[in-house]
Amino acid sequence: MAGHGQSHSNTGTSFNKLAYYLGAQGRHEKAEPLYRKGLEIRLAALGEAHPDVATSYGNLAFNLQAQERREEGELLLRKAWEILFLKQPRLRLSPKISTQFL
Repeated sequence: MAGHGQSHSNTGTSFNKLAYYLGAQGRHEKAEPLYRKGLEIRLAALGEAHPDVATSYGNLAFNLQAQERREEGELLLRKAWEILFLKQPRLRLSPKISTQFL
């Protein structure tokens, strides 16, 4: 990733992608710290109200749910929902975004 350092939002995206592939293999515990690191980077680079941060919260939430940690996951899904539907009003009516939370 020439030109992209540890604090760039694309680095956060890379952590999320790697975590996704670990989760797809059923390695949810190994994926969790990568989801957390991706979220941390995206928060620092993009701020709390960015839709990509909401995606990171959602990804971590689904990972936690896969580990039977539903209460923790639900809290993060609520954060993602708040970002997408309260802090990003232009996304409220987007069918693509809305169906992610069904």
